[in-house]
Amino acid sequence: MRYGHDLLCPQCLSPFFVCPSCFRCQKYCSPRCKKAGYVLKQKLRRKKHAATQKALESHRERNKTYRVYGRQRSMVMDGTSDKDPDEIGFTVHRR
Repeated sequence: MRYGHDLLCPQCLSPFFVCPSCFRCQKYCSPRCKKAGYVLKQKLRRKKHAATQKALESHRERNKTYRVYGRQRSMVMDGTSDKDPDEIGFTVHRR
């Protein structure tokens, strides 16, 4: 008879065992399943938030700002590096 915790991984549905001294309220059987579970939950949280009125208003305002300033190219939605490509290590091929 073994003492510990027989658990079922919510991601891959495989059973796993954790001894009492190692048990720290684990849910997942491996770091890989833990990451996959986290990504899935994050996706569901984003989807739930996107359906709220507050999110729709925020999205509307963000797009309105982008339409006003985006045409002037002074506002960038996602940042880029100010460094020279050679400093970063990228090779630039010119035709």
